[in-house]
Amino acid sequence: MFKTRLSHFSYSALGIVSALLFTLPAWAEETDNGYRWFEVEVLIFRHNQSEPTDPERFPIAVTPIPTEGLRDLVGTTMRPHLDGLLSSAPRCSYMQDLPANVGQLDWPITRYPMPPLPNFDADIFCRPHTERIITDSLYPQAPEQFTIEFWQQRLPTVSGEGGDIRTAEEPFLMPREAFTFNEVRAQLERRHGADVLLHTVWRQPVFNRSQARPHRLFGGENFTKTFDYFGFAKPNENEPAPLLDMQEPPATSAQVATQAVTEIPSESQPLSAEEMQVLEQIESIDNLLQAIESGDFQFAQVDSRGDLLPSPPAQYPAGLPSDVWELDGSFQLYLVGNYLHINSQLNVREPETFGQQLTSAPEQVTAWRNGGAEQIPFLRGYYLNQLRRIISHEVHYFDHDKFGMLVQVRRTELSERR
Repeated sequence: MFKTRLSHFSYSALGIVSALLFTLPAWAEETDNGYRWFEVEVLIFRHNQSEPTDPERFPIAVTPIPTEGLRDLVGTTMRPHLDGLLSSAPRCSYMQDLPANVGQLDWPITRYPMPPLPNFDADIFCRPHTERIITDSLYPQAPEQFTIEFWQQRLPTVSGEGGDIRTAEEPFLMPREAFTFNEVRAQLERRHGADVLLHTVWRQPVFNRSQARPHRLFGGENFTKTFDYFGFAKPNENEPAPLLDMQEPPATSAQVATQAVTEIPSESQPLSAEEMQVLEQIESIDNLLQAIESGDFQFAQVDSRGDLLPSPPAQYPAGLPSDVWELDGSFQLYLVGNYLHINSQLNVREPETFGQQLTSAPEQVTAWRNGGAEQIPFLRGYYLNQLRRIISHEVHYFDHDKFGMLVQVRRTELSERR
């Protein structure tokens, strides 16, 4: 009977072990979400020693590329939000439980207690209360809740800490050890004088086109303080206002003639305002004719196909970024069957100076009288839009007269269809 019980125990143990062995692969398969992971390396650079190009080949107006809803791996690394650090900071000293003398308020209230001043020794890094309390109406208005962001003025290389594609659900940046374009980058910078705008590597799951979420790529120099998105210069808030010239301007010949006429004895009638205006116009025409004869001024032929600055948009399109970078755009990697495709839209910006828009002869004369045409700074944009089928582990080059992009998509252990 003991042998019978032992045999029953052996069969039971054997059944449990067999069940575990057979169910383990099924459990492991359930944790595999079936994503096809690939590694992507991108190197974008500007041509600094390229052949001069005809500027009329490219439009001056900036082609907007909306970035709202794009996956931003670069931005999460370069502008980390410190909300967690702010929430753990000590409460500001001027945020008291109750204002001073709150129990001595007489009804109706005619005078509020003086709000306490911040303690600048302790309130350099502090937080106001964010929860709504019943005595909020008695508090002095708290500072607006803010978020600190760190910006770099120039952004060439972006790397991350990596991750595990077996457990990750979203793309992640790779460390610098995964960069393979380092030698090519050095050659471009040393021999060809290229200016690297962005160099980064990330891993991502790849889906079909309708499910593939594009990535936002940006880098180079940060122009946010000096230009808006459409390239128009922002006013310089730190520039002092020009001082008024208290000296009287030299008298014109028309004024001298007028003064001579008005000094005639009283029996002669002085000139009227209309007559004085005619004298000034005659003098202006005389000076213009002398300048034309001496070659100091000549009319320029107005060409409607020339470099004319666009007008600022009446209303900004939705989804545009609030920051202005030398490089900005979108990068989408997706699958059609087993074939990889890249859809890229990029803008590379370049500051230029344009003369004042003088489209008529009177405007040219007025500019000449004022000392010459005004030079207007403008942040021009060069647009690239390419869709291409690629092969993994091959280096692909996306070319533009002003810049170029090297891309390599590498397979991982989870790239096969499962």
